Amino acid sequence: MKRDFTQWSGTALLVIISLIWGSSYLFMKKGLIAFTPVEMASIRLAFTSFCFLPIFLVHKNSIKPHHWKYLLIIAITGSGAPAFLYAIGQTGITSSVAGILGALNPIFTILVGVTLYGLKINTEKYLGIGIGFLGAFILIISGPNGLDFSSQNLGMSFLVVLAVFCYAFSSNTIQKYLPTMNPLAISSGAFFLLLFPNLAEAVHVGVLQESFWTTARKEVIIFILLLAFLGTFLANILYFHLVQKNGAVMAATVSYLIPIVSILLGVLDGEKLSEWQILGMVTILVGVYLSRK
Repeated sequence: MKRDFTQWSGTALLVIISLIWGSSYLFMKKGLIAFTPVEMASIRLAFTSFCFLPIFLVHKNSIKPHHWKYLLIIAITGSGAPAFLYAIGQTGITSSVAGILGALNPIFTILVGVTLYGLKINTEKYLGIGIGFLGAFILIISGPNGLDFSSQNLGMSFLVVLAVFCYAFSSNTIQKYLPTMNPLAISSGAFFLLLFPNLAEAVHVGVLQESFWTTARKEVIIFILLLAFLGTFLANILYFHLVQKNGAVMAATVSYLIPIVSILLGVLDGEKLSEWQILGMVTILVGVYLSRK
């Protein structure tokens, strides 16, 4: 009974996180209308760090000296580097393509976990990851949001792939070295390490100057704040909890659901849904189900 509850609660978290992160690509796209990638990333991380600061003050005593080296890895690979890489990458590719490239996350999680972290997974998970990747591949090559390398900037795509690769280190570090640590302590500790560098960068780009806040920036700042609060603050807490309860590989399958969210948001915006995209989404769901085993 406890195992079943853990699996289904994990599935619920998986869906919630995918909805949040699937929307985050759209928030980034809107933010880049008026902000540079560095401006958006530094404001996003500084605001998130401030949100975590009260939580850090409550949980700081539970963070032991030997935890900090792992929190530094999580801070850099789980939030710091990806925020800048995604922001820069989306200047050359669409938000839908960025979401689809995120489907590489489970593959990277297995590769990094098995080779560097001693991760051991069962046959069902391997099968689930493979089927999920097949579904993601169908989405990559089909429909109006498919990945078309003839028209997309390969360099920007590589930056997004690098960001996805970073996540593999973060989730595997949590599973191996901090499996019982409070997710609030993990999240707030990691963002405490990011607070001062990103606050300094935000000041450097001019956020305290009145001339910085043009009308265009005032109009889209809400998207960056939503990106920070939902896509970084809330999603990080939920994701770290998911990694601890259900494992890094199962948690990484959230990246298979994100393209589905991106495509469905496009449908709500008037885009057409092809039969191949429906097949891809169904295949992904089968893969996610098997990954829960």
